[in-house]
Amino acid sequence: MSPKKVSLIIIIVLLVLFVISAITMATFKSISRVKIVDRSILVVDLERSYPENASMQFDFFSMSRKMSFYKLLRSIYSAANDDDVDAIILKGYSINGLSKVWELSQALNYFHNQHKPIYGYFESAGLGNLMLSSICDTVIMPPLANWYIPGFGANLLFLKGTFEKLGIGFDVIQFGKYKNAAEMFANDSMSVWMRESYDKLLDDLFYRFTSDCAQNLDIPEDSVLALIDRAIIKANDAVKTGLVDTIMYWQDFKKHLVGDEDERIVSMGKYSRRSPKWDEANRTIVLVIAEGNITDVESYWGESGITPDRYAKALRKAADDDDIDAIVFRVNSPGGSALASDIIYREVLRASERKPVIVSMANVAASGGYYISMAADEIVATPYTITGSIGVIMFKVHFDEMYRKIGANPQKLKRGKFADIFYGDHPMTPEEREILENAIGGIYEQFVAKAAEGRDTTYEWIDSVAQGRVWAATSAESLALVDTLGSLWDAIAIAEQKIGVPDGQHAKITIRPKPMNFFEVMRKFSETFIKSLVPKILRENIENYETIEKLSNKPLYLWTGKVNMR
Repeated sequence: MSPKKVSLIIIIVLLVLFVISAITMATFKSISRVKIVDRSILVVDLERSYPENASMQFDFFSMSRKMSFYKLLRSIYSAANDDDVDAIILKGYSINGLSKVWELSQALNYFHNQHKPIYGYFESAGLGNLMLSSICDTVIMPPLANWYIPGFGANLLFLKGTFEKLGIGFDVIQFGKYKNAAEMFANDSMSVWMRESYDKLLDDLFYRFTSDCAQNLDIPEDSVLALIDRAIIKANDAVKTGLVDTIMYWQDFKKHLVGDEDERIVSMGKYSRRSPKWDEANRTIVLVIAEGNITDVESYWGESGITPDRYAKALRKAADDDDIDAIVFRVNSPGGSALASDIIYREVLRASERKPVIVSMANVAASGGYYISMAADEIVATPYTITGSIGVIMFKVHFDEMYRKIGANPQKLKRGKFADIFYGDHPMTPEEREILENAIGGIYEQFVAKAAEGRDTTYEWIDSVAQGRVWAATSAESLALVDTLGSLWDAIAIAEQKIGVPDGQHAKITIRPKPMNFFEVMRKFSETFIKSLVPKILRENIENYETIEKLSNKPLYLWTGKVNMR
């Protein structure tokens, strides 16, 4: 055997041993008995992202499991009744979006109502910190910290002129006058419908935020608006406004709280491995967590998304399992493939015929994200959830002008008049557009009809509030698109009530899809290793191209907007 082959085998064996040892260590850490000293103070790191599911985080030669958002909430509710826990510190700049911050604030309010203090230590702060500061007994910043609260915005970039210079064109078919997912490619400015939709969305989100902050801080709403209009507030000025109570460095603040008893400061990640402090009822709820774009197949380069293979299967298994009493379906998705959405929707509908299914919407559950939610028995969303976008879009990318500019000469042979209907060498012809509009129109009608059935209302009503328009959940509730405003924890409580969990107890929660098995971990690790060898800018372009390739030339339930709320 050649030295090269021997070296390759050794490297593969070492990689396998590394992955096995990492998995073993992670498993051991998760099941080991966590010792918490008396009068512990838990630290919630606001600068960490808390994914909906506990994903594995891979670096070049290391791996760790991220703490899920559900586990964060569960830990806070458990700590509220844990005699070993005295207080919580919220530390850092909140990066998780206002919908999750609001859910976090509900859990912290419960903790605080058990007569346990909450401290905020913000080395930098934003809008999320402003919402959370109202729960804190004391807010501390170091001397050079700033509070960044410039307000809410939608920064929209239109690329029609750019693509025209490159010789790339986009043909768009949309059903719903507000369905603006392709406007950034096909238009050079926002349409009147897009502007109307975004103005209403921003108004709902912004004025709900200022109202919440005013109520929680016990100050007039005009005072909140005045703070936001300052955009950036230095730490010393924040003391004068009442946002901050004292200026202190982190080490000095820790010493002020615990002296030399550093063991009393416990990370929430460590505490989350402790068993919850409540009685477990003889009932089981499956929490099915769906996060990302909805696609027909898994992505190689991008993050794992929502596919029928994983989610339809998980929902069907939960529906058919007699040991499962209810399903909570957590959705955080802007949508994607219409076909994949419909397959998952069918399994939600089937499951709801067998046992209670409650949907909990996270930051966004729009278009396909709404589609997979609408067959549930009850839909729960936060006041800051973006939802709706009931509409259909399809776009075709064509490169005929680019081919001409670069001297390319595509040639084709075909059998059948429309064999080249999706070819990128020409824009849509009127006949092709008519065929595709007929097909897409039928898909929109199905979307509206199924939404009307799921929401127990008329086709005409859903059509009037659909048209591809996105809504803040506060408006969506008044339009009967969602049932109630609440958190993931509230959705679980509704499910518990439906299956008869006694007061003071909680159901056993099982997470689906299951965490990655050994072979999936190995595959993901190898992907990360390969991707680490590719320059970041090239890697991002490959991921973007892969997304466009997967989503072009097919009907989409997709919302591509973004509202800045941090």
